[in-house]
This record gives sequence, C-alpha cells and structure tokens, in this order.
Amino acid sequence: MWSPSGIDPGAAADMLARAAAVLLVAALVGRAFHRMRLPRISGYLLTGAALGPRALAVLRETHAARLAATDSMCLAVIGIAAGAELQMAELRRHPRPTLVMTACVSIFSFGFVFLAFLVVGPRVAFLSALGAEHVAMVGSLLGTLAIARSPASAIAVLREMDGKGPFCQHVMAVTVAKDALVVALFALNVEFAALADLDFSPGAATANERFREVAGDVSRHKTPLAAVLRALCLPLVSVAAACFLGAALGAATSRACVSRPRFLFFAADREKTGEAKEAPTRRGSASLLAKRALRAAAVALASGAVFALASRARVEPLLLCVAAGATCANGRHAGGADARETLRLATETLMPVVNLLFFTAAGSSARFDRVFADANAALAAIVLFAARLFALFHAAAHARDALATTSATPSFFRDPAVAEKIWLAMITQAGVAMGLVKSCERRFASSWGGDFAALAAATVALNLLAGPPAFRHAVFAAGESGAQRA
Repeated sequence: MWSPSGIDPGAAADMLARAAAVLLVAALVGRAFHRMRLPRISGYLLTGAALGPRALAVLRETHAARLAATDSMCLAVIGIAAGAELQMAELRRHPRPTLVMTACVSIFSFGFVFLAFLVVGPRVAFLSALGAEHVAMVGSLLGTLAIARSPASAIAVLREMDGKGPFCQHVMAVTVAKDALVVALFALNVEFAALADLDFSPGAATANERFREVAGDVSRHKTPLAAVLRALCLPLVSVAAACFLGAALGAATSRACVSRPRFLFFAADREKTGEAKEAPTRRGSASLLAKRALRAAAVALASGAVFALASRARVEPLLLCVAAGATCANGRHAGGADARETLRLATETLMPVVNLLFFTAAGSSARFDRVFADANAALAAIVLFAARLFALFHAAAHARDALATTSATPSFFRDPAVAEKIWLAMITQAGVAMGLVKSCERRFASSWGGDFAALAAATVALNLLAGPPAFRHAVFAAGESGAQRA
C-alpha cells in the first residue's frame, strides 16, 4: 500500500475492496451463526480463516497484516468492556461464593490443562525437538489461558434469553473476576517467558545449561546479582504499574463523564434524566445518534492510544484497560451511575464493530494451517479442550462442596439440579482469550509466537463453539430465562 513516493492508489483500492468484501461476508456468516444459536464471533473467526492468505487467499498476506493493525484498538476496547462488567457492589455483597468459585476454576483449569500439555506437548511439531523446559513454559501459558472466560459472549447469551436472577449474577461476577485475574497472570507468565529467553531453534541449549551459565556469570561477577533481581522483578512491576495507572485513568474518566461542560461525555439516558422531555424528532434522533457515534469513536481512539503508549512503556496494556474500565464503571462519587451508563453505551456501540474486525483479522492471521497440517497439534488442541471441560466439572463440584455448609450461599448451590450444571456456564472463551493469544504472538513473533498462537486459537475456537449452547442449558436449568419467568 505504501511506497517510497507515497501511497500507491491501485494497491490501496485493491486492499480496501478485498477487506470490505471479507468483512461483509464475515458479517453475513456471523448473522447466519446467530440464527443457528451459535456465537457470531465463531462465524467471524472461521470466515477470516477461510478467506485468509492460507486458504482461499481473498485477503493476501500483506492485507491480513494491515487488517491486523487494528488489533491494538480492538484489544483496548475489549479490555475496557471486560472491566466495565465487573460490579463491585455485587462482589462486596456476596464475596465468598464468587471468590471460592473463581479460585476453584482457576486452580483446576491451570492444573489440568498444564498436566495434559506435558503429556501431548512433546509430540507437537514446534516442540518435538526441544527439551522439557520448553514444553513446560508453553504449557504454563496454555494453562493460564484456560482460566479465561468470555464476558462478551456471556452478556450476549443473557441478553438473548433475557436471563436474570442470582445464578446469572453469580456467573457474570465469576466471569469478570476470572478475566481480570487471567490478564494479570498471563502478563506475568509472558514476562517470565521473555526473561527466560529460551531458544526454540532445533538443538537449543536446555534450561539447565542456561541456568548454569547464568549462575556461573553471577558467581564470577560478570552479571551483578542486583541486575538479576531487577530482571526478576520487572514482570511484577509491569503488572503493578498497569493496575495503578489503569485505576487512575478510570477514576479520571469517571469524573470526566459527569463533569461540565459535557462535550463528548454526556448523560447517556437522556429521557431518564429528564433532559429530553419533548417528543423525539427525526432531527433530534439523528443528532443523538451522531453524538453517541462521536463518543464511541472518542473512547476507541483514546483507549487505543493508551494501549499503544502502555506497550511502548513496557506496562501490560490489556490489564491497564481492564483496570480502567472497572474503575470507571464502579465510581462511588455523585454521578457514578451516569458514568457507568455512559461507558456501557459507548462499549455497546463499539463491540459489534470491534468483534467483526478483531475476530475476522484473528482468523485471517492465525496459522490454523499449522494445526491442520500437524495431526499431533490437532490432537493436542482436542486434548486441551477436553482437559479444560474436565477441570471445570471438578472445580464446580469442589466449590459446591465448600459452599454447601454456609448460610450465605446462594440457593442454587443447594439445588442439585442446578448445582450440577454450574460448570456449563464457564466454558466459553472469546475476546479476552484471543486478545491474550494475539499479544503473546506479537511479543514472540520472531520465534515461537505463531505456532503457539495457532494451537491456542484452535483451542479457544473449540471452547467458543461449545460454550454458548452449554450456558443456555445452564440458564434453563436455573429457571432464570425470560420465557420461564413469563
């Protein structure tokens, strides 16, 4: 698209036409998936893979790379939206069930997936000639990724079913708490992986040899001990700085949402606040739509800029956005409810476009061909998917046993017909999980990032296809769908 003399109009027009065609097809496929009671984002992901450079090649390699340039802005909006779903008031009201379920799901998901990958990982092509330390490092990342659950898909299912009640509130609280936790844990994992600096080329030195070399350098004062300790602390500092800066940014944004003069951030529900008592007109509706579109664009641009700056400053960007969204949506000052509603409407406006762009680009750039070409990689994806389901089943059972003796436990934990199906509500993975996969792929793009992303994306896709129908079944079992209430 770009040339030394400027823009090549022909190449630019060709890329825009191809990208528009792919996005249009993805939107139609997503709509068809929605009618079949499957998530739209599954359609986007599969369409991107089918029309990408490694299949039908409607999008070429350079086109897919430029389409993926929107990843930073999309990830920023996904992080803001995920954080905004965390309801601190509900968590403060019933903390123990949320914390116990979050801890059980996190521990079991990591443990089962990590152990499963230790068994099948050495057979995967990009790890077959490497040592156990390489398999363990990739397994640790995949185990951490298994903790993630999709707030966006959970919200979509609940809105479609008009799901309301204690069970639905508990699922959303655990979902967002787990995603905030997984972003922090994955960031630490990635930083430690970068610090280990393992060589993934065939015949690479083992971790034990590297450890002996580093230990020898420290003992001979070639590498000062202070430098080693500083390097070990960098991941913790990165995560802590992301949480602090995100909270500060969210608090400032929450104040700006209700401050005057209101330029882009205005009271979202005008009729409820009494600012639009008169009958709506076509011109007034167009003006309101334009203002909401402008506000959504401002949120996208601002969050994308913050994400890019955090990446340059070596601060975990996705965690920063999650912290900012959670702080902004839970402001306890006067006007905090208006700020939460403003942010909710902005993310609701953005998420359909963000999901279309992000998952189509993810599908076009993910190396699913590596998974399909390697039978062991495909087997590993299926084994990891099954291990995660097994972990969720046992995590829910242990959480149910731990909470059964307390009087403050929600009633659905004491109803066997509902309690046995809680794990079905924890399966789906989508935006946050794919965002973590993409961030890891970019971080290690020159070595093993692409192979890891292909395997992880295949596992996320399996969870994405199986999760929403299972969640619907759990909501029906709890009797909290709109049809059952009616």
